[in-house]
Amino acid sequence: MKYTIRIFGYGAEVAFGHIEQETKDRIIEAVEGGLDLYEAVQDPDILEKDWYEVDDVYRNFNANDEFNIEVADESGSIVFEAKAFDLMDNEEETIEYEYFSQEGIDEDLLLMSVSGEKGTFFTGEIEDESFDLSKLKIVLMGEIGTNDFYIEDMVSKVIYDGEEVECGDMHTDNKSFDAYIRM
Repeated sequence: MKYTIRIFGYGAEVAFGHIEQETKDRIIEAVEGGLDLYEAVQDPDILEKDWYEVDDVYRNFNANDEFNIEVADESGSIVFEAKAFDLMDNEEETIEYEYFSQEGIDEDLLLMSVSGEKGTFFTGEIEDESFDLSKLKIVLMGEIGTNDFYIEDMVSKVIYDGEEVECGDMHTDNKSFDAYIRM
C-alpha cells in the first residue's frame, strides 16, 4: 500500500555561502547608504545573483524542529499524525540529529540568508504493507550557523525503512527575511 508523508508548519529556506570581497564592499556601501541589510542582500544589482545562490556552505528548504507530520493512506485517511515534540525521545527513536559543521568557513566573507516560511515543506510517498512508525526516521540538522548567527534546527532528511524518501511537493508562503554578514 502507498502512504503519503506530509511535514508542515513553520520553517525556512536557508542559504549560507562565501562571497567575494568586492561583493561584501557593495553590500556594506548600500547599508551605509541607508538600505537595511536584508534589502541589500535581496538586490541582484548589489549581490549580482539571487541570495539563495550563495550556498556553497549550506543550503536547505525545510521545516523547523516544531513541525507537524501526517501520514495518509491511498484513500486519504490519516493513519498517523503528531507534532515534532511528540516524536522527541519516543520509544521508536523517530528523531535523529546531524550537526552543522563550521569547518572551512571564512566568517569574514560569509553571507547567511534565511527566508522564514509557513506551509507544507515535505510531501513524499512510501510503500509498505502497513505504516510502521519504527521505520520512520526524521533527521534534524542542529546547531546551524556560526558564533555570531544561528537559526533553529531544521529537518534535513526523511528516511523510511532505511531509504531516504524523496520530496515530491512543497508549498510555502514567505513570512520574513533575515540576513547576516560580518561588517
